[in-house]
Amino acid sequence: MARLFSLLLRHALFYSFVFLTTTVLGAEPFVWIGAVTSSSFTIHIDVPKVNASQILLSTSTQFSNPLSQQPANSSESLIQQSTTASNLRRYTFQRLQPLTKYHIAIRSSSSTRPIASVRTFPLLNSTQDITFSFASCQLLASQDGSFEDIYNRFKRVDSSSSSPTFFMMHMGDLHYGDIRRNDISLYRNMIRNVITRPTVKRVMSSMPMPYMYDDHDYGKNNAGFSSTSRQAALQAYRRFVPTYNLPSENASYHAFSVGRVRFIITDLRAFARKEDNSTLSSEQRDWLFSELSAASNYSVVVWMSSKPWIGRAEEGGDSWSGFAAERQLIADQLVSLKVTNLVMISGDAHMLAADSGMHSDYSRTGGGGFPVFQAAPLSHFGTSKGGPYSEGCHAFRFFPNKQYGILKLSKLGQEGGPCVRFDGYRRGESESRIVFEKCGRLSGVEGSAGNESSCSLSLFPAWVAALIGLGTLLVVVTSAVTVVLIIRRRRRKRAEV
Repeated sequence: MARLFSLLLRHALFYSFVFLTTTVLGAEPFVWIGAVTSSSFTIHIDVPKVNASQILLSTSTQFSNPLSQQPANSSESLIQQSTTASNLRRYTFQRLQPLTKYHIAIRSSSSTRPIASVRTFPLLNSTQDITFSFASCQLLASQDGSFEDIYNRFKRVDSSSSSPTFFMMHMGDLHYGDIRRNDISLYRNMIRNVITRPTVKRVMSSMPMPYMYDDHDYGKNNAGFSSTSRQAALQAYRRFVPTYNLPSENASYHAFSVGRVRFIITDLRAFARKEDNSTLSSEQRDWLFSELSAASNYSVVVWMSSKPWIGRAEEGGDSWSGFAAERQLIADQLVSLKVTNLVMISGDAHMLAADSGMHSDYSRTGGGGFPVFQAAPLSHFGTSKGGPYSEGCHAFRFFPNKQYGILKLSKLGQEGGPCVRFDGYRRGESESRIVFEKCGRLSGVEGSAGNESSCSLSLFPAWVAALIGLGTLLVVVTSAVTVVLIIRRRRRKRAEV
């Protein structure tokens, strides 16, 4: 009963907050940059059906001498509707220069309208530092959300000569549509409603955003292979998200490289079958093992897992704790392959957390530990899942959290490297709440199997707790004064009689 009351109170508080702070959607166009390499990128954009003649690409914001001038209607139309004033189209630009900033604009008969800019990635095997943000769980995308902070950090990195590579990794729950109908238009509308919000669009039109859905933007809560909307979710992902090459026509999972870093993006929803004790499927697991077997070709391998890795085995659970046998199989494979450069980034749990590898080793022989970094929620109440974490965890259970992580990878291919630094931030704060830094051997460390179901989170920020305490004190004092006054009044009446 207490748990149910806690859940109802948390949701009541949050939806009240949503009602008070959500901004009205603007008429911003759809822009999503993806599949960036050192020489190419793809962009999905809304193009007006009338009066749009060319899509321009230039290294100059003035577009005086564009490098490319594609006819606006020459690309693939991702969706066509006679009731809308624009088509969502895919454009791919190739034969570009590495680490170069390009600007994109739509030219009409009367004007040239800039719509996006993106910096290409460094060459493969480059020792260039890489910095990226990552987070998940975005129930509310208000004007003052985490995206504003991420954009401001991007501007600082983008103007730096030492580390200009910056992007955002979205680890799922881009929206909370909980779609159950097998209708691709429902996904299109939910995606559009989020990424056309002004603050979100500022990020989307300035940097790549690799993305993998989790449960609420794939289907209902804790959805898996049996989701009634599975086919529409997969179709929407492949059509509307500018992804890198997928390993097969049935896949959504994929991998890509940035300099000397390999990013592995697993899909833990569309192939998850509890009856098979697998959240990956045998096909995706084989692909993952193939990627891990090539880990020595890179300085760092970053595995994006939308579900938390650390936690007590729990039959029927939704995180990796509910797929303990498969988790152990992967950990044993890491030991067998002697992987020493793996880190994991993860979402779903609404908290910031970091573990050095001390509690992430689920191998049978030992030596399978690796750093784990949790970063969520972009906007939601706090929840803790699994543990313990060597560096602790942070969020507020009964207060809206706007949080994200920043991971900087440096000394790639250099003596003393590689180095990773994780900072877990709350919106508007200059100091990070969780910090972890390590150089040299990252994974393959001796650790233990984290065996807790949650970690400790505060209920409120200190100032809210102080207000609650003050309010409680005022209520108590007022009640006491009222009681005293009532007693005195009654005594006077008795004396008069």
